[in-house]
Amino acid sequence: MSIYKFFSIVLHPIFTPIIFINSTFFLIPQTKIFAEEEFAWFFIKIVSITIIIPLTSVLIMYKKKIISSYEINKKEERFGPILITAFCYAILLIILKFKYSLEPLVTGQLFGVAIILFSALIISVFWKISLHMLSIGGGCGIIISIYLVSERGFFFIICLIVTSVFLAVCRRKEKAHNNNQLIMGFLAGLIIEITCILFFI
Repeated sequence: MSIYKFFSIVLHPIFTPIIFINSTFFLIPQTKIFAEEEFAWFFIKIVSITIIIPLTSVLIMYKKKIISSYEINKKEERFGPILITAFCYAILLIILKFKYSLEPLVTGQLFGVAIILFSALIISVFWKISLHMLSIGGGCGIIISIYLVSERGFFFIICLIVTSVFLAVCRRKEKAHNNNQLIMGFLAGLIIEITCILFFI
């Protein structure tokens, strides 16, 4: 396995949104969601909805030959996996909004993720936008928004920009996307997240 493929897997779009949302709890502890149950059980529920269910659906689709690879490189195969993931985040948002005390900053992030996913769903019908760059662009949008409201996380922004450039190189080397697909993916994710977060706060 090449280093480019390895980092494409590590920074897969299915994992990154929850990582960035949890970064909010680290940078701004007062935004932490308060739950009655133990945090470990609470975390398991979130991971189950946002990672395990979408990942399982991809595995099932691959086994049934609905998709030709786990990476879902063909744009015509993206509809099902993206739709399931988008609904999972919509369900998570509803659960967190009505069951727990959810800060506007976190609400904006989750709305941003849902909008990014539904945007990817529509765009992928016509064009193969980079889901990796949409995701990490959204992550940059989250951390930049945190910095705008709290002046915390500047170092994270620098690290994320470097990581984004490296991820774009990885996807290019893997011949998964052209430059336009990578750049537009990043910018779309960035703009959607910043807009949603600033709207809610």
